[in-house]
Amino acid sequence: MSSVGNTFDVYNGNASKDAPCLYQGKPGKVARVPLPIDDSGNYKQYGVVQSGNGGIACVPNDPADQNTPENEPTADNAQVRTQKIERQVREQLAELTTTKPALHFDGHEPHVNTGINTNFYVTGVKTEARDTTILDEEVTIEAVPVAYTYEYGAGDPVYTTRDSGTAQGSVWDKSKRNFKPTDTSYAFKESGNYHAYVTVTYQGRYRLKGGDWNIVGSLTVRSDPTLVRVWDTEVHSVGKTCHEDPGARGCPAHPDEPDRNNPNPKLTQPDPVTGQHWHRDDSGAGDTEWRLHKKK
Repeated sequence: MSSVGNTFDVYNGNASKDAPCLYQGKPGKVARVPLPIDDSGNYKQYGVVQSGNGGIACVPNDPADQNTPENEPTADNAQVRTQKIERQVREQLAELTTTKPALHFDGHEPHVNTGINTNFYVTGVKTEARDTTILDEEVTIEAVPVAYTYEYGAGDPVYTTRDSGTAQGSVWDKSKRNFKPTDTSYAFKESGNYHAYVTVTYQGRYRLKGGDWNIVGSLTVRSDPTLVRVWDTEVHSVGKTCHEDPGARGCPAHPDEPDRNNPNPKLTQPDPVTGQHWHRDDSGAGDTEWRLHKKK
């Protein structure tokens, strides 16, 4: 009996569904194959035969004999299948890590003092996981945070560690009148305004149901800038309180006194990522400390 370009044998003329048949010397069963033709009019592949609507085929009993690209038991096809799975895994990894990390520090953000070990820490970071199906395989995908790169914005080299830091991780050292250093702390040497960043490195991995983990590279996600306003501490004798004399030295109305609530202070060092010169933009809109810039 002929089925679109192929011939197979049946017994006693019986070509009903599941009847025994022989194709290229391999025993099988007659199957009706209601697979449609594609838009160009070509017949789609089904096992060892081609068939259109209403066609019939002799499908070998051994699935390995059907020789479809997905079932052919060769090392090359197994490698291609793995590559296809990993390509889709990498695409989904980017979707798992869309949340930006946030960089904070102990104390009264955004204010710190020069020379003080300031403890930084990261929030919004965790292992992201997804269970999905790829090429009929149950797959678990994970993006695991493995490294944190801190950039404090004062011109020093970046610092990479596996530590995300801990809120309130600072311990005061009375003998040194300073906080004990932590793995993520930094002491600013000069007063000014700086933009600090953290970049989180995620390791991508996946596993098939019940299998071992497979590494599929890494990707990074950077935080938005964190403003750090660094101050020097000065001691002066005054005769009145700021309430009595708002314009006295050290009081908000004094002409040399900076505005601690300035919404858009000028950066002492350009932003290490964008290169901008003010906290919010590169034009200084809303900066309340212009009088201080002119004196520098």
